[in-house]
Amino acid sequence: FYFVTLYIIVDKEKSTVYNAKSQGKRGMKMTVKLIMVLIVLARAVYTDLATGKIENKLLLASVIPGIALDYYMGGVSLVFMGLKMAVIMIGALFILFILKGLGAGDIKLLSVIGIFLPEQVVSITVAAFIIAGVLSVLRMLLRAVKKEQVFVKGETMHFSLSILFGVCVVAVMTTGLG
Repeated sequence: FYFVTLYIIVDKEKSTVYNAKSQGKRGMKMTVKLIMVLIVLARAVYTDLATGKIENKLLLASVIPGIALDYYMGGVSLVFMGLKMAVIMIGALFILFILKGLGAGDIKLLSVIGIFLPEQVVSITVAAFIIAGVLSVLRMLLRAVKKEQVFVKGETMHFSLSILFGVCVVAVMTTGLG
């Protein structure tokens, strides 16, 4: 599925799905990577909302196309940069997993995004945390207005949704898609 999508996007430049001629080579690379990340995120958000978990098979299946895309677009140096950012994301966010502040699936999802978008993954992560904080405050304010219990012990948030919004915000800010 992912390889077929990659083939369609990269080899059919005149397709209505994607036309990178107006963006130049850098824009094309970023747009292809962004489309791939959005495909992975769409499935991750769906399964997270439906089951409360992000599938390991989705994340594992995303690594190979991410590495292949990095190699195709930037050679071995971009592959190593992507893998380095994936490891950095796991290492940096592991403490939040230990403290039960972030799920393992969310950390693995951010590491996969690190493979696809190594230069933007830190900004995406920061944006996702800001968005999650804003959504949490809005949820608490809404409950306060409704005179409901503001804080519910044990309640969780689907952080994959914040990651999706973070990717969108960073994409608009860095590629001018907006």
